[in-house]
Amino acid sequence: MLAILFSIDPAFFYPRIETDQLLYLLKAKSLVETGSTAARSYVNADPFAYAAMPGVLRAPFLLMFDEFDNQLRAMQVMNVAIVAATAMISAYIFSWALPRQLHRFAIGFAFAFVVLSPDWLANTFVPLADAPYALLTLACLVISASVLSAPQPVASRRLSIALFIALFITAFMVRFTAPALLVPLALLARGRWSEVSISRRTRGLIIGVPALFLVVLVILNAQAIFGRYLVEPFVFVKYADKTGMGLNVFGSAIPSQIIPVFNLGFDVMPPANKFQPVFGTTVRDSLWTAVGLLISGITAIGLVRSANRILPEAAYLLVVLPVLGAMIPSTTRYLMAYQPILWFMFAAGAAFLLQPWKNMLAARQFRIAAALALVLAATGLVALRSARTARTAGGAASASALERPLRYTAEVATTFRGLRDFLETLPAGRALLVSSSGEAGRWAVIADRPSYRPDSLFGATVREKEVYTVLSCGTPAACAPFEEWHELRAKRIAVHGDFTYEKVFERRTGSARATVHRMSVSPAPVPAGDPAQSASGRTSR
Repeated sequence: MLAILFSIDPAFFYPRIETDQLLYLLKAKSLVETGSTAARSYVNADPFAYAAMPGVLRAPFLLMFDEFDNQLRAMQVMNVAIVAATAMISAYIFSWALPRQLHRFAIGFAFAFVVLSPDWLANTFVPLADAPYALLTLACLVISASVLSAPQPVASRRLSIALFIALFITAFMVRFTAPALLVPLALLARGRWSEVSISRRTRGLIIGVPALFLVVLVILNAQAIFGRYLVEPFVFVKYADKTGMGLNVFGSAIPSQIIPVFNLGFDVMPPANKFQPVFGTTVRDSLWTAVGLLISGITAIGLVRSANRILPEAAYLLVVLPVLGAMIPSTTRYLMAYQPILWFMFAAGAAFLLQPWKNMLAARQFRIAAALALVLAATGLVALRSARTARTAGGAASASALERPLRYTAEVATTFRGLRDFLETLPAGRALLVSSSGEAGRWAVIADRPSYRPDSLFGATVREKEVYTVLSCGTPAACAPFEEWHELRAKRIAVHGDFTYEKVFERRTGSARATVHRMSVSPAPVPAGDPAQSASGRTSR
């Protein structure tokens, strides 16, 4: 991963700095510059409500380096370390389901998974919350299991307890589903002390102290929790298609935690419409959805078969699954933190279903068949990943599978490097950019050129400042409706006044495109026959 990241121009990642990762970077920038995480996407907007910790974790790199490319590189190195550590812990948890002679397989599978998975790769490219949250919560899970299952007195494990508390607080700040960790903790504690008589006062302390602790954390994060995150699940439950929601969980999200490139097998990605996910658009998608449901079925069998072995871990997953399942566009990403538990369940289910075949075949024949199946599966996964990468890269059909991605990265980097160079020529402090909502603030982070959202004072702002519209795209598919985007944006801005656009920059390659237009207020039309117009006309002539 490091070799790939350092071989690519950082400008290739500029178009990928949007939505969540952009908001985290804006939080980090605000913290470094003002000492507060009250960040704004637009200079004329109120601070947005969002989790700050994913940005805070990366904020030190904004202090260490002045150049954004160096800041991004440092964040990517940190991301790779986080992903690698998560793979290590995941392999350890997965090994619980396997005999000792297969523990090396658990290690190989965990690391191969994160290399092939588009979601894990995205977490190395840009600062997201998924990888840190997975690392923090899985570490908490392992620590709680080791402390409460060990023969030593719990009080003697002070360092582990302190580490758990620190990781739990950080995990809560990263994503507010972290309190679900208290479920396996409670089950493990019950298993350890089920036969021990506990006084009412001690029981009150055991329940009351964590509850008070959570209340304090909620108060400290009230703006983000109540201003955004608490509302979203209810919105999806109210407006989303329930059948589509279920298919998204069991036909897409869970299978993608077992097969890293599973969602790349769809012709039409199901969560294209966040409230009405569509499955089975084509015959191939219908069959692929059936495969996904089969994988989820095997996982469910594994849950039933291994419930006595991993009840705390299974309960940890099940208690949050309804909430994560409701968040249709993000369900797949949110389940990344629970992957080793799902691997365990799937392995247990597959072992149960394959047991009759294992009994029918000799041990050597079964091992050969299993190895052949693994080789075929791995070859198929790599082929599917390469095909989707080549499709994203576009380009001439005659180009090789290796040449197209190389050309693609070079074209995107060249386009966005040129765009940044131009924007940095605009006067700092006077230039304001009009960008789409998902990109608002991108160039404030990269080039220190802030975004402005057109409002009732937009006409006066255009007269007093230098206002530019920025439009860009980073894939051939995204660039197809480029002209329509520009026209649609102009129509939306027109409700705030009559403006003209002068193109001052354009860079276009086969895979990316970027334009910048200087805005100005259109002169008011002068009524026909106006004496002032006639006088002006005579003077000019």
